[in-house]
Amino acid sequence: MGSCYKSQQFPVSSEKELMEAFRIHQKDLVDYYGNDPYSGQLTKCGLKVCNISFKTSSEANDYISERTNKYGDAYAVKVGDFSKAYPQTKKEIDTFAKLKEVQKQIVDFDKDLVIRVKSSKSLFKGCTHCGSKVAVKFIQNTHCPVCNRELIKTQTDHKKITSLFQKENSLKEEIKAQKEKYKNVVAYWLVGGWAAE
Repeated sequence: MGSCYKSQQFPVSSEKELMEAFRIHQKDLVDYYGNDPYSGQLTKCGLKVCNISFKTSSEANDYISERTNKYGDAYAVKVGDFSKAYPQTKKEIDTFAKLKEVQKQIVDFDKDLVIRVKSSKSLFKGCTHCGSKVAVKFIQNTHCPVCNRELIKTQTDHKKITSLFQKENSLKEEIKAQKEKYKNVVAYWLVGGWAAE
C-alpha cells in the first residue's frame, strides 16, 4: 500500500473553527469516497495546527510534506498575512459573529422544536394531516412518524425560520460588501498530509 500527498485550503478563521471545518471536510470525503482507510484522502487522520506562516502555498506544501506521513496527523499552516485578512474592524467582527450565531440558530432550530415539544405537559401531539395521535416521548424530529408530514411546527415557527433565513442572507450580503476591500489580500489555512492508498 502506498501513499499520496493531499492538501486543502480553508478560509482564515480561528484554530477551533479550522478544526471544525476540517472535521466537516473529512465527513464529506467519507460520504463521497466511502469509509475506506486506503481511499487516498485525508479521512482518518487528526489535525495538528502549526502556528507558522508562509508566503506561498508551494513553500507551505513543502514544509507539510516533509513533516507528515501516512500514519500521522495532517498539518495546518498559514499562507499569507492573516493580520490583513477579513474581518478587521469591530463592525466586521460583529457582523461575522452575528452571521455565525444566526447559522447556529438555523442548524439547531428543528432540534430545539423537538426539545420544546418534549418538555411540554402534553403527552400526545395530534397530526393535522393524518389525524394520528403521537406520544410525545416518541417524537424524534419535526415530522409525523405515520404520514411523514409536518407535525410540530406552528405558523409562528415557520415565520421564525423564514426570518432567520432572511437575516442570514442579509448578513451574507453585508459581509460580501465588507470583503470587497480585502479582495487583493491572500490569506488562508493550508491543511495537508500523506494519505494511504
